[in-house]
Amino acid sequence: MNAEEIALINRISNNYTVILDVFASQYSLEKLNFSKIKAVVISYENDPVNQHVSAAVLLGEKSSLGKLPASIGTSFSAGHGIAIISSDDN
Repeated sequence: MNAEEIALINRISNNYTVILDVFASQYSLEKLNFSKIKAVVISYENDPVNQHVSAAVLLGEKSSLGKLPASIGTSFSAGHGIAIISSDDN
């Protein structure tokens, strides 16, 4: 993320609850301050399939069992993640 994108996320997170979905690797988040961000989803690839699946996870329609393969600076260590289990999974 560049400085302008980080500044925008910081401005938004100062006034709203933010669940950030990033369609890039966790390395793009190393300069981000997570103190006011409620949750982060790392979707890696910016393509229609990942966009659809990410939206379904955020809406509780799909489960997610993801874990970070590598650390995000000192904020989150490799292996960090949560399980989101949806009763809607098909």
